[in-house]
Amino acid sequence: LCIVARFTADYSETDLWWQFNHVPVDGAPMQEALSELKKQWGAAGSVIYPAMNGPITVPEVMYCGDRIFRARFYVDFSPVMKIRKHLNTNYRNKMNGNASLASLLMWGLSRHSFFRRRKMLLPVDWYDLNQERELGLLIIRPGVYDHDGETPLQAFFRFQREMNRRLAGIRHGNSESLEFLALCTMLHPMVYLLVKKIAPTALSEIVGTMGISIIRDAEIFVSPLTDLQSNGFMSLGSTSIRTADGRTAGSVCICGSRAQIRCYYEAISSLYEELGQLMK
Repeated sequence: LCIVARFTADYSETDLWWQFNHVPVDGAPMQEALSELKKQWGAAGSVIYPAMNGPITVPEVMYCGDRIFRARFYVDFSPVMKIRKHLNTNYRNKMNGNASLASLLMWGLSRHSFFRRRKMLLPVDWYDLNQERELGLLIIRPGVYDHDGETPLQAFFRFQREMNRRLAGIRHGNSESLEFLALCTMLHPMVYLLVKKIAPTALSEIVGTMGISIIRDAEIFVSPLTDLQSNGFMSLGSTSIRTADGRTAGSVCICGSRAQIRCYYEAISSLYEELGQLMK
């Protein structure tokens, strides 16, 4: 853990920066530690983010080397929240539970041609029977739940039912992905290197070629990236950060190639239009 305190000239305020290694710790508990620290210490003021001037801002793109780019843009998610509320109010029984922001994002992305048949990875924070904190992986391919002759709403119900089934399995400690992770921990690292050499895309296809991660209490969540998510990684923090024009938004961060970032941006830009079909 690396902590840097950057003081103002008169020592009346300081910016506190934390950097942590993502191998031993997950982002959710670290964000909770930061939130608790902010609650105890207080803050000198609120961070105001750029004005929206529309439903989505122009992406800020930065080259990080090794042909990897990072992009950040701000999105007004209030229409998506209204759609989620509508679904959960009227169709909870048909979905065997609630629709989540993550499932709506995954479904909306899968409407784009680039993500149509992609397998998506969603990290899930949960507690085991001993109240020990664990990280589970929900792995699903939303595009396969479309059937000919069905309405988008019927297809979404099927997808959301499967999402809720897998989430329940993770939270009860008996999901397919947890069994897979347990088996992986017993393998020698040389096996992983060998598989990557012989079948470089095999593991990516198993665990998902793209990732989506949400930490709802984070104002900005910089997306991680592994060598398995070959189609990029998207992260989202809170959907209600304050902007300079008095609106609320969410900060979306993408990590991947420049072409992949373009596809993510196109898919998020058309999110309202695609999810609006679920209101019909």
